[in-house]
Amino acid sequence: MKHIKNDKGYALFLTFVVIILFTVLGMTTLALTSDGMKKNEVREENVQASAQAEKGIEHIVAQINGELQSAIDNGIMTSTGATGIKKSLFEDMLDKTLRKYNCKTGSKIVPKVSGGNGSYEVCIKTIENKESLRKTVHFSSTGISGESSSKTLISKIEIGAEPFPDSLKYTVSAYKSKKCQDSGLCISGEGNLFLHGGISITGDMKVDGNLISTDESYTPTRGQEYYLEDNNWIGSTLPEMKSVSNEENSILTLAGDLYKYSVPSNENYLTNKVRSKNYYKHTTTTDFSNIKYEKKENVQDLFSKAPKLVRNEPIRSDIAIEETISNFSYDKNDSNVEIFNSEGPKVFERHRTFVNVNRPNSKLYAVYCDSGLLSECIFNVNPNFGGTFYMVGDNNIGQFATLENFHIGKHIFGGNIKATFNEGLYVGKNLTIGKTIKSDIGSALGKPNLNVQIAGNIYVNGDLDISGVNGEFNSVIYVNGDVTIDHSILKGLVKDGKEGSLIIFAKGKIKFTKNSLFENTPSEIRGFFYSQTGIEIFASASNIKIKGGLSAPHISLNGTRGRSGTGGLFGLVRPFEPSQHFFGESEYYETVFNQKSNDPEMSTPRLQIEYDQEVIENYSDMKGQEQIIYSVIQPQILSREVN
Repeated sequence: MKHIKNDKGYALFLTFVVIILFTVLGMTTLALTSDGMKKNEVREENVQASAQAEKGIEHIVAQINGELQSAIDNGIMTSTGATGIKKSLFEDMLDKTLRKYNCKTGSKIVPKVSGGNGSYEVCIKTIENKESLRKTVHFSSTGISGESSSKTLISKIEIGAEPFPDSLKYTVSAYKSKKCQDSGLCISGEGNLFLHGGISITGDMKVDGNLISTDESYTPTRGQEYYLEDNNWIGSTLPEMKSVSNEENSILTLAGDLYKYSVPSNENYLTNKVRSKNYYKHTTTTDFSNIKYEKKENVQDLFSKAPKLVRNEPIRSDIAIEETISNFSYDKNDSNVEIFNSEGPKVFERHRTFVNVNRPNSKLYAVYCDSGLLSECIFNVNPNFGGTFYMVGDNNIGQFATLENFHIGKHIFGGNIKATFNEGLYVGKNLTIGKTIKSDIGSALGKPNLNVQIAGNIYVNGDLDISGVNGEFNSVIYVNGDVTIDHSILKGLVKDGKEGSLIIFAKGKIKFTKNSLFENTPSEIRGFFYSQTGIEIFASASNIKIKGGLSAPHISLNGTRGRSGTGGLFGLVRPFEPSQHFFGESEYYETVFNQKSNDPEMSTPRLQIEYDQEVIENYSDMKGQEQIIYSVIQPQILSREVN
């Protein structure tokens, strides 16, 4: 009996020990859990505070960009329907907007905006004056969560606008205008880019429509710009895109689709007239359901060396042209204007010609009035402001204007010509630079021999024709009509150790014709060419290297590789063998096999377009008109630090 009682006492003791042990363990676990929950809560509040700080940065950047873009959208409306603001006004708006949110002197953009997970305070700590249009801004954003958790995020972000239009950022840009995007009033095929043959493009491209590629080049050896008409599709390679740095792929920003075009096998058996008609029907089509067009998903299918593909919606790229006329045009009766006579005898092409004018500070208006007794205007009565005026020799003029046509050069003669317009040139109708006597034979057998130097910005209220010129330029030329660049080499004019550029903004079409025709050395053209209608280049017979870029709502580029030349006697005399040749014609082109070889003589592209940043930078430095800003840049995060 005693043994049983002892066992019961021991069991009771053991039960108490177990109860006490589990109580201690439970309390310990509860304490640890409670402590963990508190730590998790703190960590969660820290995460929420950091997230609030991020929201603050996003908010202030979006609000500043919105205010700046609103000012642009309420600015000047151009003839294309685009709106913009003068550079000086944008600079003032940028400074005022940033000062408004300064941490010390301004107000915080979001003074404790409360939310379910906390709030934030954000302002501008400091500003680096990187340049007048773009600033590097140090934003300070403090995110708050709970009663005591806060995190401060310091973000260094670049804000502002580009010093040049979006179109000038790319080697080739086929854009859709604001009118096309907003109202559907588009040029046929607007935004489309056609790459025919072994073209080489160095740099990035932007295509707001579709990209169409083929391994053949349409070649009007003698087409619309020639005395005789021959045109064929020449076998070549697919085009290539290369990076400027060669360290990574170039970038193709595309809004539309990719198509590979197959030239119909019977095309070259048709007549020249039908081939020409079919080509222009192809390059203006909006219907790609035809079997000739194969839709591709991989960009590698359209290039021999492909870019990196980036999908993006169109960016408005309109540039004001007509609106710039006010910066150049003036009347003969305006104040400080001098009516300047080009009197001269009607011999040796001196009639109506300005020669060696040295008036660097004058504002001149062209007139012709022969002072002789047997002349067109006796005793300076009824002087003639119309017709065509000429300029030769070495000229340095402050500002110059003509009522109608102006020709820098002469029809045949002219020698070396220098023309500097310190405050600009206005031409009331058409401007010709170079010679008007054009020859297919001369283009094929000789280099341009009229040496021309032109400095200063120009407005042409008609067409621009540059022909037979070995030229050096430092000019922005605004053209209200079409542009033709024929049999010319165009380089930058070097001044004070810096090479200039030729930048052309045209309402009409830009055409390059007969440049280094059948030659193996290309005509180098340094400049950027923008059209509101279209750009078309043929480079199978021609040989062209553009250092700068192209931009238009419709672009069609054609080019083969390697040699081309002319022979005779219906194919008995050939410039090289083997070659592509069409019966009855005297033009010869490299075989497809040779174009794909590693031999530079046989595989160098006859159309090369290379991006040149200096050409674009020159645009920002040139005088003549105040720039128009069309859009803000996408803010760039340069650095971020969380405290």
